[in-house]
Amino acid sequence: MKKMKKIFIPLILLFSIIVITSCHDFLTEVNPNAITTGSFWKTGNDARQGLAATYGILQYSNVMGGTGVTSGLASSDIGRANIWEASPLALQEFSYNETNPFLTQRWNQLYIGVFRANQVLEFVPNINMDEKVKGTIIAETYFLRGLYLYWLMESYNQGSIPLPTIVPQKLSDYNKPLATREEVYDQVLSDLSFAADAKALPDRWDDINLGRATWGAAQGILGQFYLYEQKWDLAAKQFEKIIARKDLYELVDDIGWNFDIEHEWNKESIFEVNFSDIVKPGTNAYVIDSPTGSETTNRPMIVGGWGILTPSAYIRELYMNDPVDQTVASNIGRVYSKRCEASIYFKDAGYPYYVNADGTTNEQYLERTVNASIKKFQNWKGRIREDGTNYRSGINERVLRLADVYLMYAEALVQRDGDSKAATAVTYINYVRSRSGVTPLNASDYNTKDKIMNHLMYVERPLELAWEGFNIRWYDLRRWGKIKPWLTDLASRTWKFPDTGPIKQFGNSAANFQPKHYYFPIPNVETNSNPYIKN
Repeated sequence: MKKMKKIFIPLILLFSIIVITSCHDFLTEVNPNAITTGSFWKTGNDARQGLAATYGILQYSNVMGGTGVTSGLASSDIGRANIWEASPLALQEFSYNETNPFLTQRWNQLYIGVFRANQVLEFVPNINMDEKVKGTIIAETYFLRGLYLYWLMESYNQGSIPLPTIVPQKLSDYNKPLATREEVYDQVLSDLSFAADAKALPDRWDDINLGRATWGAAQGILGQFYLYEQKWDLAAKQFEKIIARKDLYELVDDIGWNFDIEHEWNKESIFEVNFSDIVKPGTNAYVIDSPTGSETTNRPMIVGGWGILTPSAYIRELYMNDPVDQTVASNIGRVYSKRCEASIYFKDAGYPYYVNADGTTNEQYLERTVNASIKKFQNWKGRIREDGTNYRSGINERVLRLADVYLMYAEALVQRDGDSKAATAVTYINYVRSRSGVTPLNASDYNTKDKIMNHLMYVERPLELAWEGFNIRWYDLRRWGKIKPWLTDLASRTWKFPDTGPIKQFGNSAANFQPKHYYFPIPNVETNSNPYIKN
């Protein structure tokens, strides 16, 4: 049964919360009906609305709003941008600069999130309200600020970015010099650790509050942060906390349940972002903070959606060769693995791609270079389109799920302990593979750190996690230091599928990539307005 979604966007507040402190010094006349910092932060309901506005950033189009998820992966090996999508195409070809709309909008949106979090953290502690509720709101806000700063740190300028942690009182307060990466790291660690250690976040929320951070979300994101920063022991210990909570988390039976609308917030889900196309139906999918905005994501790329990204030949080949375990009775006769079927569609795959309301199927958008389309998070069942549209979706974006934790734990173990933990790593990798009917790895064949890491880097993680989370695949490749040699390797290959001629990809990507492309530059809108920063 589908659970009720709570959408955290109070419309009026989202505008007022941005201008509360930025304008009051410059007004010569005061509107007596305007919401100000002096009149707003008074009650527990004000605190809840401020928190809701801070969560609202997660829905933004260049954060987790669908197009941002897919555009951000154009630089990676699992997707290729369509030729009519100029911004993602520039990301793919590494021909972008500091004016690229995607990187500019992501910067702006994440910093709005930090700004809103700072307001909650400054004003809510002084509100006379239920102290337990207050403590939970504060813990959630530290989680969100830490998350937004973490994503900024991993995205821009080698992690050296402005670090606002207080509410500006005058215009000059908005301009902050660059903090060092170490300073940003310390702040992210402090915020995420506060959320993880506060004991204020619940194990679960009731249905009306699904979407709010939980104990597991704080532990898991902190563990991921440690892993990205190569703190192997700390990462492993965080993941062990989640793995031990079998009462909270387990792999669901069908991997496809992680990408549809019927099984949102299942037992595999650790953190996800709510969307709905029945809240404010009929409005566009771009402007969230206004009466003309919606609560949908425009990720769909099937029949009327935005075809920003298509699968690369590399990922299609991986999925087609994902070995089905024919020793399991339910898999006998299956040609492609369950995760292949849930993740991708290619011509003549033999399983449903898009099912219309009348039961007929549709193969639109297949006639491209590799004759394949992304199936994850798509409205492929037809009936899912709650308001009758094709180009918008109410399917939640999953930020972190247990399968990812298992694979990150396997990595942390072998990075920390080397060959001695290879067998344990294989065990956790096989949990993920077996759920999808994939032939388990033989521990005797994967008995070293190098073999485990090669498998995780080039097979297991791309197959399990393609097109998920916040730029997972790109951050994986970068933290492993594999981008240039890997793109060069891919550019040297030629693919040919039963329904295609010879295919060459990644040539321009490999030729154009330079070390400066590991991170986005600081957008020119910031460097032009902030006297403390030069790109």
